[in-house]
Amino acid sequence: MTKNTKEYNHNYYENNKEICNNLSKEWKRKNAEKNREYNKKYRESHREYWKDRSSSFHLGNKKKNIEWLLEYLNIEKISCKRCGYNESFGSIDGHHLDSREKGHKADLLCHWFKLIPKSFIKKFLSVKLIFLCRNCHQALHDGVWKIEQLGGKNE
Repeated sequence: MTKNTKEYNHNYYENNKEICNNLSKEWKRKNAEKNREYNKKYRESHREYWKDRSSSFHLGNKKKNIEWLLEYLNIEKISCKRCGYNESFGSIDGHHLDSREKGHKADLLCHWFKLIPKSFIKKFLSVKLIFLCRNCHQALHDGVWKIEQLGGKNE
């Protein structure tokens, strides 16, 4: 493909975005089953390759994101705002102070750490969270205690 062809394709798409997007949606709808089958076969035949790549990729992101978070908050360890637990980072949840900021039911902090650092930072800075251990977080949602009981700790 020559540069002129690429430029033409780009210009055509820019001038006809709505038409191109509608055609793409229509094609995907018509070929959904075929695509699912192809993707299933591809995943099965490349399972080991992607397993190795994705886990090391996510671990690298997680490490960078945790380092950034600790530096940003100027702390050595993240701990529960209610009980102080800090033995295992995986046992710490982020509780949204404003539930409208929560993207969906499974908007979990542990999933955020898999994001590329730029996306993680943007997401983290866009919400108000407090860190709670899993036990205190569940107790909060069960109504055992209320955020107001933390006093000034929830900044």
